[in-house]
Amino acid sequence: FCLTVIIAFIHDRKREIKAINNWLKVVIAAIKSIIAFLSSIEEASFVKKFSQILPVILQTLISAVKQDEDSGNSIIQSLGDLIEAHPMFIKPIIEDLLVTLTEIMKTNQFSDGMRTQAMSCIEILANKCDVALRRSDVFKKTVIPAFMEVLCEIKEITIEEWLEDLEGQTISKNDPYYTAQDTIAKISDSLTSKFLLPQFIPYITQCIQNDQWYAKHSGYVAIGVLAEGSAATFKGELDSIMQMVLPGLSHQDPRVVYSATTAVALLSSEYAVKSNLLLWFL
Repeated sequence: FCLTVIIAFIHDRKREIKAINNWLKVVIAAIKSIIAFLSSIEEASFVKKFSQILPVILQTLISAVKQDEDSGNSIIQSLGDLIEAHPMFIKPIIEDLLVTLTEIMKTNQFSDGMRTQAMSCIEILANKCDVALRRSDVFKKTVIPAFMEVLCEIKEITIEEWLEDLEGQTISKNDPYYTAQDTIAKISDSLTSKFLLPQFIPYITQCIQNDQWYAKHSGYVAIGVLAEGSAATFKGELDSIMQMVLPGLSHQDPRVVYSATTAVALLSSEYAVKSNLLLWFL
């Protein structure tokens, strides 16, 4: 009842609220409080009674990310807490939420902090709503290619910065490029490589066949990240995977060579004991 009153008040007094300089901050604060309240409830059946708030939460998220970094980050973080507490509650808006989080994640006009926060929320969805994400066309056709786009952002890092970063000196590990790698690995743990690798392969292939060095690099990085746990299912596909990776070892750009070499090393670790991978190098 209280939530219904708050929602009605916000809508009925929208004009008056907008007259306040910080009207959106008022709405964001109210929605954050509502999300915190819902997250604190233990009984899932009771939380379901407040499902009418879900479209308002989603719309507030969209408004918050346009407002400023702090507002966007706080709503995304609050949503992550709600998903952790009641994953089934947010099921009606999962598709729309994925679309919104993906736009945030891949839009480099947003701050690195907000983009990495969006990736973290997607990772929580994969962990808590794994069945829904496996069935989601938005996840397969929008989220996955967006991760490949973020991996291509290596092109924004100069080779001097990259070389220094190999020694751990320069680039923040909160950079979206690095966060994307870590998030893909965590999503693979939740959804399994058996499901995820085939979803990535068309986009990986597209990147590797691209003439741009950064696209090839992102393809090899993705293969390396997804290698762990794949041997049991993809042993029969090893030849085709290696045929994609090995040309990168002779590429003219050292970043491509490095990512291809890393992919080979990770594939070796995953497959060598279980297959004749070493024959490739004899």
